[in-house]
Amino acid sequence: MLGTLTRNRIVAGIVVILLIALAVILFIRRTPAHISTCVVGDVQARLQAYVPPNLRSAYLDAKMMRFGLGNGAISGWDSLGDAIAIGGKLWLRTTNERSPHFYALVSSRYFQTNAFAYVPINIPAKTQWSLNTGLSFSQIWQHLGTTYPRGVIAAGYIHLQELHSIAIAHPAIRAMPILSNAQLYYTEPMESAKDLWAYAVTIVARTSRFGWRDNNLLSRLIAKETNEDIQGRTYILRLASPPTDIALPPAEATIENLGQVIGNSTVASGLLQIYPILTPAVCEPSVPQDL
Repeated sequence: MLGTLTRNRIVAGIVVILLIALAVILFIRRTPAHISTCVVGDVQARLQAYVPPNLRSAYLDAKMMRFGLGNGAISGWDSLGDAIAIGGKLWLRTTNERSPHFYALVSSRYFQTNAFAYVPINIPAKTQWSLNTGLSFSQIWQHLGTTYPRGVIAAGYIHLQELHSIAIAHPAIRAMPILSNAQLYYTEPMESAKDLWAYAVTIVARTSRFGWRDNNLLSRLIAKETNEDIQGRTYILRLASPPTDIALPPAEATIENLGQVIGNSTVASGLLQIYPILTPAVCEPSVPQDL
């Protein structure tokens, strides 16, 4: 009798363990993988200068982002321009010609976009890269694209030897493609400077690897704008002074302007935090309740 009770208890214990194991397996299967990179909109929408219908009344919240880059609009689509998200805010070089802040830097927690990529706030860096003196941004893109052929986003403070940058001056929303009408969008001259600090956000991918044409998310993150295999874009926030703590976002009082870096710009030093694009996903924006 006692032996029978013992065997029954053992069997019951095994059943409980198996049920717990099954529950864990089902939970793991139903739990989505961590999203390494969020994709909102499409860089082709940016290049073709239109806003997809599903994004016309949708907003993003910069508080949800570790950092990001792309297009941004604050207080109306006529402000749509080059933008960086960092420190819970979107920093935008506004293209609204009717605004007293035209072509200057404005910021907001909430913004609209037709093309934006960001790293969610809870995703840690995989590694970091200390930049050598004299590296050009073309060389940086080549290195990142070769090391991370599936795509990578990187961000960090850079001390620049020489900077050449541009920024869109008119909103790309009227279905006039940017590349074939560059003279209409980049009407302000290229800006150049030496010996300055910046916070940089970079995205790089190789177009010849891993089915670029078939990988919808990867092609929505970064467009094939040239015939080069490795495509890279870097946006920077120009700073008035060196950072006091490289672990923190730039102090608002030090941020001067924003631009898209030209490849022949060179660095004196810098440290980039590296975030490989391992599990990109479409992250749908929504209208915030407290906007």
